[in-house]
Amino acid sequence: MRTSLYLCGALLYHCAPTASAALSLTGPSTGWIAVQYANPNLADPSNDQQTGGIEGDIVGNASLPSFYTAFDNAGTPSLTDGSIGFRVRLAGDASPAGLKTVIWIGIDANADGKIDLFAGAIEDSKIGLYRAGTGQNISPSTTSISTTNPYYEQTTNVSASLSFTPVSTIDSSASNFNIDGGSGGGANHADHFVTFVIPFSSLVSAINSIGLAGVTNFNENSGLRYVVATSNQANSLNMDLNGISGGVNSSSTWTSLGGLTTSYSSSGLPDSIPEPSGLALSAAALSLAFFRRKR
Repeated sequence: MRTSLYLCGALLYHCAPTASAALSLTGPSTGWIAVQYANPNLADPSNDQQTGGIEGDIVGNASLPSFYTAFDNAGTPSLTDGSIGFRVRLAGDASPAGLKTVIWIGIDANADGKIDLFAGAIEDSKIGLYRAGTGQNISPSTTSISTTNPYYEQTTNVSASLSFTPVSTIDSSASNFNIDGGSGGGANHADHFVTFVIPFSSLVSAINSIGLAGVTNFNENSGLRYVVATSNQANSLNMDLNGISGGVNSSSTWTSLGGLTTSYSSSGLPDSIPEPSGLALSAAALSLAFFRRKR
């Protein structure tokens, strides 16, 4: 009986509908995966950005997450197509209206504590996948980004893949639309979501091209850890680091600072639940394969 219950749980986990739901830039966050840190109660402090105004301040708390991912597998059996999305909560929209901040999603694709590449939204003009700098990329002070020769970049029709939208428009039933309680100064202090989507095949190609130890045939079931940051320039992380109070110049590692999220599969499912064993594992694998073929 226990084996049957475990098998059902494993199948429900692997076939969760959020992993294949179509992505909407302004769809409610209930259709997205709230990404957690090693300490699940860790929230990003308000007003801790190094430079810049409210657009540089990532905000969130235990009940209102600051960072989400989502995945659309394109409805095919392939493990390398579809789209992957990222959503970050900022403290507002500085005047004049529109995104004027760079959003960086650092990606650790082999769980070694080093940032291997970046997904990014560079203000409201481009989104893409960018190379990590030539430094160690293991701490805030050793991490940088190169926007030359990107793995992938979209510079036209960006609005089709990038949204900067008030949280109240996306999550109208949320309990708080101004986490930091900011006001005045001619800015819109209502919290805003930056949401952007990139082709998953581009992320697959980028990670496979890096030649990371322990990573072969990267696909939607592969684990990823993230560092989320804002910047006022496109080659560094110099405004706010999610889950860390200040610290943009720290030489402490991402791991010791708690700045890396827990591991999630690329499709957005937690990558750390215990695996079923023996017969349950075999049955789960066969059932999952049947599910993919029939979909």
